[in-house]
Amino acid sequence: MGKGAKERLVPVGTSSRRAIGRYLAQRGRGEPDESVFLAEVGTGLTFHGIQQILKRLKASAGLERRCSPHTFRHTFAHNYLVNGGDVFTLQRILGHTSLDMVRRYVALADTDVASRHDLASPADHLLGRAPTATAARIPRGGRPARAGDRRNRIEPGSVRTQSGSET
Repeated sequence: MGKGAKERLVPVGTSSRRAIGRYLAQRGRGEPDESVFLAEVGTGLTFHGIQQILKRLKASAGLERRCSPHTFRHTFAHNYLVNGGDVFTLQRILGHTSLDMVRRYVALADTDVASRHDLASPADHLLGRAPTATAARIPRGGRPARAGDRRNRIEPGSVRTQSGSET
């Protein structure tokens, strides 16, 4: 069960399936309707139990930054988009009823757009050079750039290629 007691099906990748298989082989298969992850007392692992495990792991690893179930969810969403996943599938995986929440993850993934552009720019690859681009950010609550906007113009000499020459 997920947030709001909603049941959802979540795809699981090959490496995760293998890890779960190893875990189940170690702890025992259990019953078909039994929770996959169990607490020490043998009952299903709760949200609080997961928080406590992460708290212990964070301390033993000496991490300073936040480490919570939500951080894992957030990191998954970001990496899913950066690795080429689409927003509609991500919306279903996360269980959001609208794209509003998914837009936040897309905004965070925008910082990776410039590096993706470097790798895939058809025009630059055609010319045999790949520029180092930077992503323009739209302020929260702001409007997208329009054709006449100053920030939407590329001035001569404003883009450098990897070889250092200006365009």
